[in-house]
Formats: sequence, C-alpha cells, structure tokens
Amino acid sequence: MSLLTGERRTAKIRAEHDCEVLEIGKPVMADLFRDAPQCLEQLSELLATRKLETEGIVKDVALSSEQST
Repeated sequence: MSLLTGERRTAKIRAEHDCEVLEIGKPVMADLFRDAPQCLEQLSELLATRKLETEGIVKDVALSSEQST
C-alpha cells in the first residue's frame, strides 16, 4: 500500500517454505495503473477500507484505555 500512500512500508512476511519474492516498484505500478485504471480504483477502495478498519481499532483501544482509568 505504500506505493499508493507514499508512506514507509510496514508489512512483514514470513515464508514457511523456500519461495521466490518479487518486489514491484513504482514505475511498474505506474504503468499498470495507466493501462488498467480499474486496478487503481480497486486498490484505492481496499486502502480506504483498511485505513478505516485500522483507525477504528485504534479508536476502540483508546476509548477502552480512557474508560478503564
């Protein structure tokens, strides 16, 4: 998601078995979005959903902390 937001990458992965990992850079993603704008739209919707879920979790934790003090 950092390709869309410009934020620092925070995801970590762990493979259970040997595998190949590919890093998709900004130029490749830019080409993809130019050629298939529906991909950008779908990723944007996913990003918005995840952001709302994350913010909701953070708010819930903050409210729980405030209520317990």
